[in-house]
Amino acid sequence: MKQDQREKSRREKEYVSEKEKEEKEYYTEEKEAEKELFERIIEEKFKEEYKKMQKVPGLEEEIKKEAQEVKKLKKQGKVSRLLKLAEEKGLFFAIAVARKMETPYILDILHDILAQNEFYKKFLKE
Repeated sequence: MKQDQREKSRREKEYVSEKEKEEKEYYTEEKEAEKELFERIIEEKFKEEYKKMQKVPGLEEEIKKEAQEVKKLKKQGKVSRLLKLAEEKGLFFAIAVARKMETPYILDILHDILAQNEFYKKFLKE
């Protein structure tokens, strides 16, 4: 299990490094269109879910607290923690935390990882 976590962490670090390189290059129109479509779909679903989440007592405070904790981590740690939150508490909780952090770059990386190989489907099924 620890080896799986190390491998996952290694892959995430590699992805973040690669993402930084890609930031210097322009996305192709096709990739940009795919990314925008994915973000629109997730945004629509997030809005629906967030309305439901706001009705849960104490959840907004939990999101704020988690966002403050995640902000303290280094870039790779932030992404790893958000993915772990997606597994533990659901995709929309993790997105709410990322939004509360007010760090668009991290939210963008999270979206990209989830869009990779339709990884987001794993979280949406739960």
